[in-house]
Amino acid sequence: RLAEESYVDSLGAFGVDVDRDAADKGREGRGFDDVHPSAALAWHGLASLHLKMGEFERALHEGERCLHLVRVVLMRTENDEVNGLRVTARECVGDAHLGLGRHDAAAEMFKEGLREFKSGRCDSGPLVEARLLRKLGRSSLKSGRTDEARNHLEESLRILQSDKHSARAGLELPRALSDVAEVHLRRGDASSAVKTLRGAITRYVDLGCTERDSDMARARSLFKEAQLGPPTASLLTGKSSASPLSAGNITHETPRGSAADRPR
Repeated sequence: RLAEESYVDSLGAFGVDVDRDAADKGREGRGFDDVHPSAALAWHGLASLHLKMGEFERALHEGERCLHLVRVVLMRTENDEVNGLRVTARECVGDAHLGLGRHDAAAEMFKEGLREFKSGRCDSGPLVEARLLRKLGRSSLKSGRTDEARNHLEESLRILQSDKHSARAGLELPRALSDVAEVHLRRGDASSAVKTLRGAITRYVDLGCTERDSDMARARSLFKEAQLGPPTASLLTGKSSASPLSAGNITHETPRGSAADRPR
């Protein structure tokens, strides 16, 4: 809780009572913090921390406060630190919506983040774009839009598996593969799901993940579901798709990265 106390103290310097602000949903106490870049960074830090703790309602409120400040500050002046939050603040709010099961709201935030990324107004790299695309694909899948999810994940994988970025993809690559496998499952292609999940699990092991890690646990659960799945038309006919998502087109370079990367 030391990190949480540090962010709370930072906001307290601007006269913000974080607990009261959360109870009031930000309706009161908006003063000097509205124009101070450090307050935006503190709200983002709190939101990110509570996302990791699974406190999604708090993270949503804090992420929205951060996004509000980003908009206000950048309307008044250019600030490099706040400019960098154009994408990550929206991603943070989207993650909170996703954690709360509000998949359509999450998708809208990830789309906004992608628009900000493509505007060129903030210094975010291609791996950030790939992560947003993966999360947009995941929220689309949870909303039942399987084809849309497939398209977003396909685009994410193209970035993550490129020669330029695969070595730095870290946990994003196996996470994307797990999401792709879930798409295969929902489309009835258990065989491709199994092959894709083998690649995902191998990468998790290479990155030092254990059976206790939530990412690995999800991949294992999907793997068991795929193994129990009924035969599909593609298995019966022997035909396979030429899509970049099909198992035969998934490369197997081992990415290097830290298992401490941001939560999925």
